[in-house]
Amino acid sequence: MLNKAAANNDKKDWTISDLISLGMLIVTTFLAFFTFQLYNTAVKDSRTADTSAKAAVFAAIIAKQTFDATKRYNDSSLAIQQKVFGETKEYNTGSFDIQKRAFEGSSLDSKERFKRDTTALGLQIQSLKQNQKQFIKQNEPYLQVYIDSISINKSIINYKRADIFYTLVNLTPIPVKIISQKGNEIFSFKPPVNISNAPLVDAGDINYYVIKESPQNRKLTITTNLYEEDIKNIMEGKWSTYWIDEISYENLISGKIKTYKFSVKITRFNNRGTYSEFINNDNSEEK
Repeated sequence: MLNKAAANNDKKDWTISDLISLGMLIVTTFLAFFTFQLYNTAVKDSRTADTSAKAAVFAAIIAKQTFDATKRYNDSSLAIQQKVFGETKEYNTGSFDIQKRAFEGSSLDSKERFKRDTTALGLQIQSLKQNQKQFIKQNEPYLQVYIDSISINKSIINYKRADIFYTLVNLTPIPVKIISQKGNEIFSFKPPVNISNAPLVDAGDINYYVIKESPQNRKLTITTNLYEEDIKNIMEGKWSTYWIDEISYENLISGKIKTYKFSVKITRFNNRGTYSEFINNDNSEEK
């Protein structure tokens, strides 16, 4: 009974060992299989990593080639740009020089034109001033005396009278009014000294008008103390009569006062009329 019981116990113990061994085998097998799967995964990962590494290297090579190509393109483009810039700079420099010369030439031309224009303007102004003076002169009254004749009459003893017949003419269309007249006569066989300083006395009518279309025929009468021989010399032309006169007149357009001063040598010839020669003859505006 004891041996049988011992045999049963041994059988029971092996069975447990076997079970344990079987379990360990299963676990080992499972671990081996799992390890193998891990190994396969690792191998696959290793291959993937290698492929990734190779891809990375290839990408790096492509990137370097791309960089080199880009660098060459950029260098070539830079060279082209530098060349174009140089040509553009040269062109701009040449264009600037041309523009500068054109500007300088234009500036010189402008100065010359300004100089010519200034000169022309000065001449025009001078011409206008001259025309203005000429216009004023042409539109200012201007008197002129024409001697017609001279005679000496004796009415009574010791009373002698010299008459000068003359025509007073206004040479312009501007009407004037005679406001005063002073004169003197000197009878001599030669010109008197300082004839312009001879004393003058009131003579002739005043407050009459002289216009161009109507000259004034006038007579100046002066009382003299001539001897018979003096009168004979005058009438025969051996002596001359020097008439000094001042006529003041008003410009009826502008209201200006002018003076007509003249000195005239009058010589009478019996059969040849009267000859006159002006010594002074001037119209001037009173200041």
